[in-house]
Amino acid sequence: MNCRSLQRVGLLLVGLSTVSAVQAAGLADLRATQNATAAALRARDDCLLWVDFADAAAEGLRFAPGPDEGALTPTTGRWPGQKATRIFHGNLMREAIHVPDSGFTLCCWLRVNDLEKVDRLGHNRIAGGVMAVGSGYYNGWRLLVVPATSALTFELGRPEIGARRVSSAGHLTKGDWHHVAVTWNHETLAMWIDGKLRAETVVTMAYNPGPGAPWLRIGECGSGLGVLDFEIADLGIFSTALPPDRLSTLGDPDREFRRGITGFLADTALSPEDPAAEEAYRRQFAPLFALTGCDDSQVFRIAVSRSRLRVAESYRREGRFEDAREAYAEVANDDAAALHHRATAMLALGDLHRDRGEYQAARREYEKTREFFTARHEEFRVAAIERLRELETLPDGAALSSSRQRRIDRISHPGLNLYVSPTGADASPGTEDKPFLTLERAREALRQLKQKRALPKGGVAILLRGGVYPRETESFALTEADSGTPEAPVIYQAAPGETPVLRGGRAISGFEPLGDSHAAQRIPDAAREHVVQLALRAAGVTDFGRLSPRGQGTGTTHDPDLP
Repeated sequence: MNCRSLQRVGLLLVGLSTVSAVQAAGLADLRATQNATAAALRARDDCLLWVDFADAAAEGLRFAPGPDEGALTPTTGRWPGQKATRIFHGNLMREAIHVPDSGFTLCCWLRVNDLEKVDRLGHNRIAGGVMAVGSGYYNGWRLLVVPATSALTFELGRPEIGARRVSSAGHLTKGDWHHVAVTWNHETLAMWIDGKLRAETVVTMAYNPGPGAPWLRIGECGSGLGVLDFEIADLGIFSTALPPDRLSTLGDPDREFRRGITGFLADTALSPEDPAAEEAYRRQFAPLFALTGCDDSQVFRIAVSRSRLRVAESYRREGRFEDAREAYAEVANDDAAALHHRATAMLALGDLHRDRGEYQAARREYEKTREFFTARHEEFRVAAIERLRELETLPDGAALSSSRQRRIDRISHPGLNLYVSPTGADASPGTEDKPFLTLERAREALRQLKQKRALPKGGVAILLRGGVYPRETESFALTEADSGTPEAPVIYQAAPGETPVLRGGRAISGFEPLGDSHAAQRIPDAAREHVVQLALRAAGVTDFGRLSPRGQGTGTTHDPDLP
């Protein structure tokens, strides 16, 4: 089945209710759509010329070879079945078509191959002619291309002072087919490329046919232009400025195809309502997968990779591991698939093994995903890393739990508990009934235990009873000697249901209202009654630290050794 065959492609949407209903969602055939469009344009009353290049002579065109014995070469256009002609060294000629007072549209499919940069007279050229009536500069009109800048220009000739023009650069890629259209309603001169308005300008001059312009020439336009090697298909000239919607349709032949693809996906459920209908659910994608000749359509490629993911997910829901793995691998290894679809498939390959308890195989898949997306897409790389962390140290066949939950489990069942309490004593054994007084004593007991034997399975928990633990003079320090192992961790934690507080300062009390002092008078009356005072030395605070001069104030000398 071909994406651009003459027949319309029917995608079967299988309704997944008790009785399967088949709904046709036709994907518009590109060639049929374009043939219908061409027929409608040819039949318009304002159509002055339509050439499909199946038989140029039938359209009144004759070929005049250039001095280098050029020839016409039949080729294929933008889609299979579209007739096109390659012109190089020579031109197709017919009676001139001048711009009428009612308006003008020129449209065609164009593929620029190359420019002969030095002409027969030895002149360097940067622009080549596609077609012209008259010189196109002092009279008539012409369409020309500058391949080096991907620029397309249409000019209307003016006597003595030269042409008025509209030009667009950067949208005409050499070697690719583009739809080109120019419209002029004697007020606005506009240029459309691939169905999009690329340039327009105000031109209100009178058209100048000039003398001695009897021919329309396609190829080798002269008048300062080089010889262009190009292909052309479906040339139309009209006596009015065609409306924008018509030009959009002409320049975007895949639009209906995209609409069909998008509609198909929108109407397809993510999963069947009836689990027994998985096989029917997968069959609905078969016509889409059978289409060929559509790989140049980004929408088609995205639709295929998304649909293959849905098929893989269907196999996964049914528990068909090998079928699901093959379907995911097909997307993961497809360079034409959307990157986010490949990421989904790569991660799913690991998830398949993970869900079966095959953690070593799952880690291999996640590692491949992590490496693939390094320097390519950070989000997908991080997703693989997070999955690897979840499986860290997990042996095949073990119950699946998150790495966080496994860490919690490891510290939740200690083999030994040591207790510390603000009301305990360091001479005590550190039991629940006779706790230690200080953290340092608990740390010492742990070190002594490690010197005698290995830590018990499940490790050791130092449980702090509720209350305040003063830490005014020094912080509590732990070193490598105080560590446990993954199987026997050392945990310092609050005793269940209690709130220990490690306080690095001293609680002081005895604040009094301000007296009637000279310093108190400097405080505004409204604030003074809210200010209290305390003699720190009387409260037992004698170490006030060191106050050092800072800044560069007047009367001070900066000491570079001071912090």
